[in-house]
Amino acid sequence: MAINKKKTAPKEKRYYRKQVNGIRFCAPSPEKLDEKIRKYFEKLENQNDEHRELMTVADYIIEWHESIKSSVATSTFNSYYYAAKHIIARIGSVQICNVTPAILENCVKDFANSKLKDNKNYPSQKYIGSLITVLKLVFKKAKKELLLPYNYAEDISVKSISTKEGTEHRSLTEEEICRVLNFQHTMRPYCLFMMLCGLMPEETVPLNWGDIKYNKNTGQYTVTVNKTAELVSGSPVSVRLGKTKNDFRKRTIPIPEPLSEWIKANQRYHRKSELIFKNRYGKLLSPSALGKHWKSYLLDMDIYYNNKPSKYNPTVSKKDKKLSIEEFKPYDLRHTYATLLASIDTPIRKTTALMGHSESSTTDKYYIDMDKLNTSRDVKNLSQELSRIINSTTEYTPDEP
Repeated sequence: MAINKKKTAPKEKRYYRKQVNGIRFCAPSPEKLDEKIRKYFEKLENQNDEHRELMTVADYIIEWHESIKSSVATSTFNSYYYAAKHIIARIGSVQICNVTPAILENCVKDFANSKLKDNKNYPSQKYIGSLITVLKLVFKKAKKELLLPYNYAEDISVKSISTKEGTEHRSLTEEEICRVLNFQHTMRPYCLFMMLCGLMPEETVPLNWGDIKYNKNTGQYTVTVNKTAELVSGSPVSVRLGKTKNDFRKRTIPIPEPLSEWIKANQRYHRKSELIFKNRYGKLLSPSALGKHWKSYLLDMDIYYNNKPSKYNPTVSKKDKKLSIEEFKPYDLRHTYATLLASIDTPIRKTTALMGHSESSTTDKYYIDMDKLNTSRDVKNLSQELSRIINSTTEYTPDEP
């Protein structure tokens, strides 16, 4: 038996919306909506007088900073103050009406290329991002007040130099490589994936046991890289499945000994979906957890951490360290992988593919430590070849007249 459905009259709109100058207006009736928009333009006309157009960037930012005091958290307010201080120091005297996109971009670049108070470290990406955020918010307000045609800070993107004196990436020495290979520690597999497969920390953290395959034809284990983890300090760790920095980063890498021995001994005890490196809850390791594990690893290896006493080793002095090896970072293991491949005469194009680079020049220029390559064998071979040429060539005698 068919059920008769009651026909209901179409519902009238409860709210009417309209977007003007990037601002969305909402009202229960078209008349009230027009009234809101009219009042908005009246307010702009009152604000947009000659005095306001001649305001400097410094005055405008100070006014904006005071206006948001009650609407943001104290920590955010303080971080905005830090960024505003550096903006005012660079372009504070420029009038709002004379600001251009080039001026704002040069301001951020100058901040990124300037060392901080200690005169050693450049600003991190976090501080640069905070500076760009403040510029976007300030000039978004300027756009709404019709002081500028659009938000000039919207498309600014500047990367941190992230360079510290004396802490550039390097390749490990043979003594250090031997120590990493043989030192039994919970961080050993993590280090081996980077040193023997060339993975980055953000590629190593999200690995699961399903990414490890055994090829019966070659008798080798391989690791497939097809995802990366967002390791941003202070933010939740997230995994970008199927997304890497570029298409060349999606790759399959053969696993050499002794890492393959460790995989063979442990893979059968884990499910394919289970993370290889995880916290006690079975979740992804956070940047802070990775940092603590790494510091513990260096201290257990008897490396004098940062060449100065700290809360991790307050009593150990440089004279007391048991190993004559320097502190190294996770990324140094990836540089070691490229240098090891070069030392066994692997063609540069193959090394580039294994590293996941788009160009061989990147691998050759930034990742291979030329000072660590042993060239004595090549020079010896060259000497033998020259001797062979000399011995096989008959002595030249001029023809008699």
